[in-house]
Amino acid sequence: MLIVGLNNTGRQYASTRHNAGAMLLDRLVALHRFGAWERSDGAQLSRGPLGTAAKPATFINLSGAVVARLARGAVDRLLVAHDDLDLPLGKLKLKHGGSAGGHRGVLSCEHALRSKQFWRLRVGIGRPESRWEVPDYVLQPFTPHELSILSPLLDAAARHFPLLLDAAEGISPASCSAFLNAVDPPPPAPRPKQPKPAKPRRADEARHGGGGENVSPDSSAGAAERVRSLPAASTNGADLPEPEAGAPSPQAAPPGPKRARTR
Repeated sequence: MLIVGLNNTGRQYASTRHNAGAMLLDRLVALHRFGAWERSDGAQLSRGPLGTAAKPATFINLSGAVVARLARGAVDRLLVAHDDLDLPLGKLKLKHGGSAGGHRGVLSCEHALRSKQFWRLRVGIGRPESRWEVPDYVLQPFTPHELSILSPLLDAAARHFPLLLDAAEGISPASCSAFLNAVDPPPPAPRPKQPKPAKPRRADEARHGGGGENVSPDSSAGAAERVRSLPAASTNGADLPEPEAGAPSPQAAPPGPKRARTR
């Protein structure tokens, strides 16, 4: 299997967003005990148990000629890892053939190979707010925050890469699913909603058979209090007016003058 990581060659581009494919390749070579990098056929090559890793020693937009020379027509045994603006940062996607999505490095490979029928491993880098910022955006280094999101993904992709290579077919739909599920497992299915428990009946509802008008426990006491607060009826059948505050009670005679004591 020929595994290509698209990149701009040169140390100044080593950690830039456009080099995300080569960053994955570096982890793959280190983790699976590939041989040392060697310059050959216009690329940096490293051979190992999973195939040949290659980083074209040119600018990314001119990668096609080098990739075609290394592939020697065997596009069915070729995988190209590259950055992708249309995927969110920290996401990975595999596809076979199809559109290059405007990536000039991938377009260069298609033109040189005269075929689109090769595997692409797309590494999401996100897209800047304005499309006019894209040329500068892809040539800038990842920020520390972005690397904290991207690095775990690249490590997982390198670790589980053997799942992608089916011994008989190279890369198959089944091996793609196994690889992607290991690298970025789908979220767990939501738990089914549990029915709400029935509310317990209150003691007063049970006493009155439930339903109808609710009766509060202090209803009887409140009724008695209201009865006690009603004014008493007068002896002649007419209701007495309620006395004003501070006025003497109409039922009590005013006190008479005090009598002088006689000796």
